[in-house]
Amino acid sequence: MKRPRFPFRTAWEAPFNSYSADSTVLQEAHAERQRKEKEKYEKRMREFELEMEAEQREIERQEREKQLKAEQRISAQAEAFEYGKFARAGNSLGVRNAVDKYSLDVNAPAKQQKKPQTANFQTLLHLAGSSCDPELVFFLLDRGTLFAE
Repeated sequence: MKRPRFPFRTAWEAPFNSYSADSTVLQEAHAERQRKEKEKYEKRMREFELEMEAEQREIERQEREKQLKAEQRISAQAEAFEYGKFARAGNSLGVRNAVDKYSLDVNAPAKQQKKPQTANFQTLLHLAGSSCDPELVFFLLDRGTLFAE
């Protein structure tokens, strides 16, 4: 009996040979899909990094603004106490302007101390009282000065 002639040496070679041709096409398509996904991923990562940088810049800007406002408040508080010293001459307008403009805490002491002491500090009300300026005293009381009953 004579064997029929096949283009392949064995019956198993035929499916693998056609599969290898299809496999190459599939691998190329898969590699292309992976390349596109990688490009999309890298683009998203760049966008995310830019977004994070912008967010960090915004946080830093807000911190600078907060620091600047704190410095302005400290300066305004010192300025209000300086005006308070001049209130004896009837110049209480400077204290009023500083309190209104910077929304100063009229109960704050003249200098911020590391360890707050309740009995040994001077407020704007003390200065207004020592300068005998009743209008400034009433103004400070209206702004929320705390006093002992």
